[in-house]
Amino acid sequence: IVIGGPYSIIEFLTSGKIGKKTAPPYYLGPELLATEARIFPGNSGGPILNMKGEVLGLCDFGWPYHPIVNIEQIHFFTGIDDIKIVLPRLLKGGEIELSDFPYLIKDSEFLPMPHLKEIGLDAINMEGPVVLQRKSAIPMIFSFNEIFDWLITGDIIKKYDGKAVKTVSAIAKINLRYEPGKEIEVQILRKGKLMLKKIKLINVKTTLKNTSD
Repeated sequence: IVIGGPYSIIEFLTSGKIGKKTAPPYYLGPELLATEARIFPGNSGGPILNMKGEVLGLCDFGWPYHPIVNIEQIHFFTGIDDIKIVLPRLLKGGEIELSDFPYLIKDSEFLPMPHLKEIGLDAINMEGPVVLQRKSAIPMIFSFNEIFDWLITGDIIKKYDGKAVKTVSAIAKINLRYEPGKEIEVQILRKGKLMLKKIKLINVKTTLKNTSD
């Protein structure tokens, strides 16, 4: 059950079944749960409940209907387990900053073959998030990367914070546990060789605030 006030409508309620955890294409956050219950602008951040009134998570967004490929509108919410990861920090400090990976990364399955070849990768037997570029004003020039021991375009992330990862969403979920500035060890595959690197999490430019009394 979704409760909220989209488009300034008071006491608006929708309901529907819940599907499995998934990550919409090109979505860079933790995995979401899909639901048939409609989520509209104005519902975001509101609770989604079961028939017992228990909170299952918080509403995120609706994936729009696509008439060309005949995809019905799908709606997503963040599960309560992921919310519980940041809740202790939120209750303790009143306000927290979320962390982000300092590079633009994408799941290899969403990168077209021409792009993979352009950055020197072969899609065969390749699995894991692929580093595309650094999230800063400093260009990813090879000499800079070597001097500062940065990741480079085409690196495939195999382990993150000691855990095997296969998707960008898996990395995003681990980041929920840490504040910006946290140093994390990353195992990458570069030109067929496994290497260990370290990165520092950056601010995701999103702040969560405890507004309860």
